[in-house]
Amino acid sequence: MARLTTLGLAVLAAADLIADGAALRMASWIAAVLVAGAASLLAVAAAEPAGIDQARRWHLQAVASAVVMFMLMANGTDGASGDLLWFVIVVGAASTLVAMATSYREGVPSGVSGVCLALDAGIVGFTTALITVALASAAVPVGGAAILLGAFASAGYAVAIATRPAVRLDPRGSDALFLGGVLVLCLNAGGEAARQIGLGAPAVLAAPGVALFGTLGLARSAWSGPRPLPETDETISTESRLNLVPAAAAAGAILVLSWLELEGRGTRAGFFGMIVLFGLIVSRLLLTLVENRQLLQRVERSGLFEEKLRDLGGALVRAMDRKNTLELVCRTAQLALGADSVLLWMREPSTEELEAVEVLSAKRDSLLARRLPLDDPTSLAARVARTAAAEIVLNVPSANASDGFLNILLHAQALLAVPVIHRGRVQGVLTCVDARNPAAYGPRELAKAELLASQVAVALDNAYQHALQRRRLEELTALYQFAKSAQCRS
Repeated sequence: MARLTTLGLAVLAAADLIADGAALRMASWIAAVLVAGAASLLAVAAAEPAGIDQARRWHLQAVASAVVMFMLMANGTDGASGDLLWFVIVVGAASTLVAMATSYREGVPSGVSGVCLALDAGIVGFTTALITVALASAAVPVGGAAILLGAFASAGYAVAIATRPAVRLDPRGSDALFLGGVLVLCLNAGGEAARQIGLGAPAVLAAPGVALFGTLGLARSAWSGPRPLPETDETISTESRLNLVPAAAAAGAILVLSWLELEGRGTRAGFFGMIVLFGLIVSRLLLTLVENRQLLQRVERSGLFEEKLRDLGGALVRAMDRKNTLELVCRTAQLALGADSVLLWMREPSTEELEAVEVLSAKRDSLLARRLPLDDPTSLAARVARTAAAEIVLNVPSANASDGFLNILLHAQALLAVPVIHRGRVQGVLTCVDARNPAAYGPRELAKAELLASQVAVALDNAYQHALQRRRLEELTALYQFAKSAQCRS
């Protein structure tokens, strides 16, 4: 049914482009508005099975589809009105698409990489609008066309950059469909801008049929929903030649404006536009410095982690005391992950409880030897012990996914818990607490914590073997003493 509906709407859109009749134009416009609304509802429905990490991305897609629907309603069949409401809707649609694109970056939309992407998109959009204004005839009002072109140029660029890795892995997936829909809507926006300026041939793209093709891409993307990417050995780099587009666009704008100034056709708008453009470029360079500094800090932390892990491995070979070994593992976790508190819970088979056997925190006395029942539904450590699956909890105060008392006691903002598995069974849980950054933990920190948890299992095995050898030695000593006393008696 979905394929038949898609085929029928595609035929309607193609007929509108070919025939360009009033009835077909009206039908295509109504269909585009309805499909955009359906795409918004389908994206909301896709957010629940997507999980916590991707829910925001689908919610933003729902908002973007809804704003596109309002924009199409404001455009009507005869083109945009260009009033204040239309301006707000266009900028809102583009801003939502850019915000959605930043949510692809490492799952942390507020990070520096997300801000860099938003700023790059802003440079692309601003230079597009600036060149449009600079090259247009003074007798033709181009303000609305420049805004429309700039807004959708920034949105198309941001979505293309963000979805590139996923599209490379799955060219027919939901991300590829969404990218296709956005790019077609960008073409429709370009056609509408050409119609406002008075360009004949490109104005054909302003037909409602083109918008219908774009909204079909959004709806098909939401209908496909989230799905796991195919397994592949190929490593898809996040770097792309598309990253050069902002620099190329800025250079092109500077050349065009300089040429106009040399010919005496420069305007005040072009002059102030160049100043704003230089400000955007400087801001991007400053963000690049911040991003490079963070990269260097990650490299330094990785080197520190490797050094601590090497020291820990040597200490585990020499260590025979269980308590000292577990304390060493917790201290390594605290230093390597930058945790404010580290708790090591060990399972008590007789009582089916978890006991805090080692705590590195200012609240150590309050937490050491504390017990948690394994069936506690609110405890993160108990849940990880039951499922044997590591968990990351971000924005702890609003997540409702961990023990409220411990969260308040430790001022937890982010939590990371990994199981300690020894001889095929969960023997404990290593929990790291960050009290400052709600998004402190990610896949890199999870991999480090899992490696440290495996070291706990090694420590347990070493302690077990040491205790076993000591018990055997004691038995042999007792047997020798018994044999020696029996020989003396005889």
